[in-house]
Amino acid sequence: MIPCSHEAPRIAHKLRNTLALTYTPKTIVVVDDHSTDQTVVEAHRFDEAGVAVLQNTGAPGKNTAVALALQRFSSELVCMTDADVLVPPDALGRLVEPFANPLVGAACGVQRYVTRRQWEQGELVPLPMTPEDRCSHLLRLFETRLDSIVGLHGQFLMV
Repeated sequence: MIPCSHEAPRIAHKLRNTLALTYTPKTIVVVDDHSTDQTVVEAHRFDEAGVAVLQNTGAPGKNTAVALALQRFSSELVCMTDADVLVPPDALGRLVEPFANPLVGAACGVQRYVTRRQWEQGELVPLPMTPEDRCSHLLRLFETRLDSIVGLHGQFLMV
């Protein structure tokens, strides 16, 4: 699921990235939240690739958009990802792996930053981690070892 608002410059790039995943999602859903740009038009260009496009006409907000998509589509696992996030081809498959353990209820990707040029060209070579990123990453590792979690990176999240 890709909840988005005003993402016309990015949504096509995101959908090409999603369609290139080696672990194929059951359904790819773009749920637009009151965009006034061409986000919906750009997303509909992927109709023939099987991408579903929904428009949130209810109360504005990401929560309402996500709830709309969850009402329309059901799956044992749901992955939510932001329109400005690109992932390596094996990322979704790696995100599914922890769910082999029935005690796992959520998993998220590790956040890495790239330059604007890298993003536009689909290069996923991350910039060096900042001290804050390192602390966040270490916290996630410790949480995993304790079978506990304080927070998740919502940019690439599976529940």
